[in-house]
Amino acid sequence: MKTVQRAAHTAEMKNGNAAKAEMAQEGKTLVRHSMVYGLGIILNRLIGFIMIPIYTRLLTPADYGTLELLGLSTDIIGMVISVGIANAMYRFYFEFEDERERNAVISTAFATFGGIGLLCLGLLSLATGFLSRVILDAEQYASYFLVALTSIWFLTVVQMGFDYLRMRQKSVLFLIVSTLKLLLALGLNIYLVVYLRMGVMGILLSTLISSVVMTIVFVVPILVQTGPHISPSIAAKLIRFGAPLIPANLGSLIVHASDRYFLKYFGDLHQTGIYSLGYKFGNLPNTFVTSPFMQIWTARRFEVYKKPYAEEMFGAIFTYFCLLITFVGLGISMISREALEIIANPSFWDAHQVIPIIIFAYIVFSLHNHFNMGILIEKKTHYLAYINGSNGIVNLVLNWFFIQRWGMYGAAYATLLSFFYKVIVTYAVSSRIYPVHFEAGKVLKIFLTAGLLYAASQWIPAGPIYVRLGIKGLLLLAYPVLLWFLGVPGPEDRGQILSFARSKLPMWTGLGVRT
Repeated sequence: MKTVQRAAHTAEMKNGNAAKAEMAQEGKTLVRHSMVYGLGIILNRLIGFIMIPIYTRLLTPADYGTLELLGLSTDIIGMVISVGIANAMYRFYFEFEDERERNAVISTAFATFGGIGLLCLGLLSLATGFLSRVILDAEQYASYFLVALTSIWFLTVVQMGFDYLRMRQKSVLFLIVSTLKLLLALGLNIYLVVYLRMGVMGILLSTLISSVVMTIVFVVPILVQTGPHISPSIAAKLIRFGAPLIPANLGSLIVHASDRYFLKYFGDLHQTGIYSLGYKFGNLPNTFVTSPFMQIWTARRFEVYKKPYAEEMFGAIFTYFCLLITFVGLGISMISREALEIIANPSFWDAHQVIPIIIFAYIVFSLHNHFNMGILIEKKTHYLAYINGSNGIVNLVLNWFFIQRWGMYGAAYATLLSFFYKVIVTYAVSSRIYPVHFEAGKVLKIFLTAGLLYAASQWIPAGPIYVRLGIKGLLLLAYPVLLWFLGVPGPEDRGQILSFARSKLPMWTGLGVRT
């Protein structure tokens, strides 16, 4: 009997060790690909930040507000005409093991979007004057909308090409293509905006030209590789899966974008431009952490959930995701004022007032990517439509009451409260379908520590900018140190971290550090 028990115990330990090893390997895979994808995404979006010193000197806040409203309006249109094809492509690609069937998913997705998108945009091109009059109060901007609408089709096609690389886990190729896209867009921006002084139209044309070139040199080879394996049955599945995501995504976009429209309505394009710059900075944690992470995790989680250690893995990943995004958000919040003083025209400096609020809002928002696991795994995407639709209504009501009273502050707090609503409801619904264990104690320590350090940074007296940046830098470095002593990470993770550090830094071996 004892022999049987001992054998069972040994088998259990082996299985546990195997699970831990597999989890460690999964973590390494996520970190490796996320870092590469992160750099690729940063390169894709870097053009907007590289050009900020130029935009804020060659464009007025009103011009910046015009550009923002154009971009948001075409994003909404693009979201509708895409019929959720990109999200559906992710879900059904991994339904198949055969390469030909997977290629059929890709080819069918491109063909389905291509046809629907061209038809819809062709009809919308007849209404550019109306869109210009309603959104920008002047029909003279109709040409802006025509260029932006044309760009959205090519941009979506290019984005689907990047999605294909992520599904294939071609992170290095993703980085190479992103770099080429950045260089092309940057060169066009400098030529059209700085040299030819074409203003907003120059920015729009640079986007159109770069997206057309990328479609030809990047997407066409993918379509040649996958072949013309178009399947009507797969197209129907893609649309059935993706269509419910349209109201869901629209509801989400309302929360992300409607505040700019309300600011324009209750204020003017000048205030909208200043707030838009602050919003761009506030969205940086999403750009630097959430987006890169989701590039690999969107696909990987559908494989991980089948594993016996899935629940523990999801919880651990959530904890370290919170740690990383809070660290990045804390750093940007602390130095936002100094950053604007360095890179922006003084007419834009007031944007720093809303940046910390928006950063906190986007940290809260990022949590829903972990809380919605059950909804996506069980393919109950109609719940996302209900959640995001109701969230959009909540946001519209908050924007209406907050913005007319408190302007930019009202817009920022309406966004924060809306994101809290979405995360809470998503967790309540999804946890009933597929409950995930979260390390609540560690997560609470992460957020409380970040909050206290940010509060401390606000007590730094006025002085030379380099002194302020130095003190805030020290406060930021204290964040991981404090978490270490508070037990985040845990004992096992600390041992792995120190072992890794010793392997990379041999001089640590002689320091007498014990795990």
